[in-house]
Amino acid sequence: MTKSNFPNFPDFPDFSGIADKLTLDESILLLFSSVALEEIALSHLINAEAEKLDTLLSRFEDELTFSNLLSINHNVQSSLSDIVNKEMLLLNKLENIVKLHKNGSAPHSGSAPTGSAPTG
Repeated sequence: MTKSNFPNFPDFPDFSGIADKLTLDESILLLFSSVALEEIALSHLINAEAEKLDTLLSRFEDELTFSNLLSINHNVQSSLSDIVNKEMLLLNKLENIVKLHKNGSAPHSGSAPTGSAPTG
């Protein structure tokens, strides 16, 4: 992994060559951490949208037309819609991590349901 150029961004270890040596619990913790970091990133995006609105409305209050306001609203709505979509993906990821933690093994997609199947 390459290190980020963002200030105050946590340094992540390089897992190349040791990924196969991680325990299930260590892998689950890393997955939970990845969800948490993505949530932090989304919170920063939401805050940036709020700051953008605040700046536009306070600095250009007298110059904004109805058309400008609609355009700004559309832009913010589009950004927030993208964030909500990402939140849905993160929820799905989190639910899968919880299932993995409870079951102690990775779910197999397309696997046959457990239980007895008719033999005859």
